[in-house]
Amino acid sequence: MSPRQASGVLALAAALIAGCAAQAGPTKDTSGYLTAYGAPVRDSFGDCWHTREWRSGMRFSDCEPKLAAAVAIPINRPPALKHARLPVEQPRPAPFKLATDTLFDFDSAVLRPEGRSALDKLETTMAHASHATVQVIGHTDRIGAASYNRELSERRAEAVRDYLAAQGLGALKIEAKGVGSSQPSTARNQCRGMRRAQLIRCLQPDRFAEVTITGTRS
Repeated sequence: MSPRQASGVLALAAALIAGCAAQAGPTKDTSGYLTAYGAPVRDSFGDCWHTREWRSGMRFSDCEPKLAAAVAIPINRPPALKHARLPVEQPRPAPFKLATDTLFDFDSAVLRPEGRSALDKLETTMAHASHATVQVIGHTDRIGAASYNRELSERRAEAVRDYLAAQGLGALKIEAKGVGSSQPSTARNQCRGMRRAQLIRCLQPDRFAEVTITGTRS
């Protein structure tokens, strides 16, 4: 057999092998491939020969590597947020300070008419607020014994509590207590050297009732 004949036989064999492979794979575009008898011509390494018309993305038989199958990548989604609740407004103190000289006479726990009028105005203010609790604290000046001042401050606080309850405020919500002269507003040496009426006038800021409302203002 001559070399030319041998070459033709090899080419024919290669074409037949390629034809068998072509039957197993898809045929989509042959314009970019060198073919023989409908099958791609391959080199000694089994790779298909491309023509000048070949462009990236062309596929014929099994000449090109198979496209990798798309792999779904799981996405970690944040958990669904529950409906956020709006913060509830918490009760806050709404303090009122009333001078006991308006509410009471000196060394007395009986409400004066002017004192009742002041408490009426306070009750009107409280009617426009949602109150949870009311605390009344009675105070006295430092004239007299500490035990007596505490008892007097308690009676004054109770008088204010009873009057507010009579105006329609819930009695169970009102707490009354006295602290005597333990929390003065004046300095210790502020009225030093004074006596009787002058001392009573000087210590007036220490004689007050403190009404603290815990709730929400309108």
